[in-house]
Amino acid sequence: MSGTTAEMVRFVESILAEIKVDRAWMPVDSRPLDLRRIIRRVRTAMQPLLEERHQTMQTIVPSLLTRPTGNETWIHHVLTNLVHNAAKHAGERGTIVVSVTDHDECVAVTVSDNGHGLVNTGRERLFEEFYQEEPDSARSHEGTGLGLAIVRNVVERHGGKVYVTTAAGLGTMVSFTLPLTNRE
Repeated sequence: MSGTTAEMVRFVESILAEIKVDRAWMPVDSRPLDLRRIIRRVRTAMQPLLEERHQTMQTIVPSLLTRPTGNETWIHHVLTNLVHNAAKHAGERGTIVVSVTDHDECVAVTVSDNGHGLVNTGRERLFEEFYQEEPDSARSHEGTGLGLAIVRNVVERHGGKVYVTTAAGLGTMVSFTLPLTNRE
């Protein structure tokens, strides 16, 4: 991982860790989110890591998209964490897909990879603090094991939910929802 990308990931994880510790935290400065812009910013930030691993990132966003309300900084951190996790598990020349779908009550953002999928555990364990799927691999040293626990906390504090779908040998999809509280 390039030095700049590694520093950014450590910075994001430390900020998210602080949120996890502070149970009273609530997202402030909520406003309609431009998910296209957030995805572009994450893609730009993660591009050095993706290039280093010869990975591709595709995005699928509908032309008409409702803007959920939330804190842009924290949703950017959530998406950065999910894309980093996908890159970590997709392997050399892997593919990461970020897709957004608009539903009646929420907007769903999904980050999927074509990596190895979960091998040793159930999906719920992923959200445990300090849990890492592969503690003996080199990939486990790329994070603290706090990322998904904190992602869940941030998304739930925005009124959304986090879901994981995985299959050994086929990859993993992590989705989160943001409610549409102020439909226009």
